[in-house]
Amino acid sequence: MTATQPQCIKLDQRGHMEKPLLDHLSGLDREVIDLTEKKQTPDAAHREGSTVVVILPVARERLKGINA
Repeated sequence: MTATQPQCIKLDQRGHMEKPLLDHLSGLDREVIDLTEKKQTPDAAHREGSTVVVILPVARERLKGINA
């Protein structure tokens, strides 16, 4: 009798977290900048560094509009 290997499910962050979120935001008429197919650099994503989550120039602009 030979044992078979259990089928593994591949869970990747892009497919299970990032892409569904981007699709949802797009459905809410939000501008989505998806750099998956391009070489990603912080400048291309309007970020100050590769570990920055918040796009500060955009956040500042939006906050000025809210607070005006």
